[in-house]
Amino acid sequence: MTTVATKLPQPIRSTIPARLDRLRWSPFHTRLVLGLGTAWILDGLEITIASSVTSKLTQANTLNLSTVQAASIGTVYLVGEIAGALVFGRLSDKLGRRNLFMWTLAIYLVGTGLSALAMKGTGGMIYFYATRFIAGSGIGGEYSAVNSAIDEMMPARYRGRTDIWIRDLARDAMTRLTFDPHDEWTPIWSPDDSHIVYGSDARGSGDIMMKRSSGTGSEEVLYANRSFKVATDWSPDGKTILFQQENSNAGTDWDLYLYSLEERKAVPFLRTPFAEIGASFSPDGRWVLYFSNESGKPEAYVQPLSRSGAKWQISTNGGSRPRWSRDGKRIYYVSLDGKLMAVDVYATGDEFFAKVPRVLLQTNMKRYVGSPFDVSPDGRILVTVSMNQGDLAPLTLVQNWTAALKK
Repeated sequence: MTTVATKLPQPIRSTIPARLDRLRWSPFHTRLVLGLGTAWILDGLEITIASSVTSKLTQANTLNLSTVQAASIGTVYLVGEIAGALVFGRLSDKLGRRNLFMWTLAIYLVGTGLSALAMKGTGGMIYFYATRFIAGSGIGGEYSAVNSAIDEMMPARYRGRTDIWIRDLARDAMTRLTFDPHDEWTPIWSPDDSHIVYGSDARGSGDIMMKRSSGTGSEEVLYANRSFKVATDWSPDGKTILFQQENSNAGTDWDLYLYSLEERKAVPFLRTPFAEIGASFSPDGRWVLYFSNESGKPEAYVQPLSRSGAKWQISTNGGSRPRWSRDGKRIYYVSLDGKLMAVDVYATGDEFFAKVPRVLLQTNMKRYVGSPFDVSPDGRILVTVSMNQGDLAPLTLVQNWTAALKK
């Protein structure tokens, strides 16, 4: 008896999808849309040709169809599209979108070519309907492969448009703050609630903008360059904005910067080969809280705003999305297994101290660019969770599995 030792499959985690989401529009994306957009062109051409020849098919020297039979051609084609989308949509993950694209294109061409061989009579009419159904199923399959492929490959900023709205909880009313046709994200209130800072791609790649919260006046560009930026906090004294900037081209990943509203310039706060993100000021403005992957996994850290070089790790065994309590005496963060953790903290002079983290809530928080939870002034916590927590599982890729079958 031979015993074969097999290695258990391990989940493969990658930052590639996130990096694809942050890409700018490039010639590759243009070629992708033009190439895969063949399905849209064929469908438009099909509808144009069909609408122009349908009336001819009622003539005696063609198929001699009745008016109802001729009008039913479009219905049969549409039913074929629906059936093709349903069937080939399920097969796209198994066959691969590229293979499915070629197969469905061939099905459409075969169905269209065979429809030209239809003859008069009941049998010819049924044959013609069948070929139109086949052609429609090919186009429906094209849609299922093409639309999903384009949605997956397009940078996130081009998939849809988002604006910033303000909700008045007292009046239960919504007011729109931004109106341009581009994306805006991660709004940050000023300490006196008079202004809002946010990111926008209206003029560049993630510029930092500012606008009055009342909606009056025009927006102001605070800081713009060719890198993608996300504002994360506003200092309690109202003088400084904390933001993170992607510097992957410079070899430092995400870095933290301080933008002075008085001097109108930005200076680096923390630049390392690792990613430092999700930063915020302490309520007294003396400390900066953030999380970084410098240890090989995300951990929450605190550094003094004075940039003395001192640093204290807050989380243990992994932690991300940290936030201060409103009194600055506690830090919350999300553990690697989805637990909401709390750590009591205090400062003595230039020294910062953190006690042992404790579990507040076991949950499966949704993953957002910002924080999946927030803390109210009275200590209550608002958490965004998934409705189907039991259905979530890591993606597992098993490599060389055919070799195990042979044994």
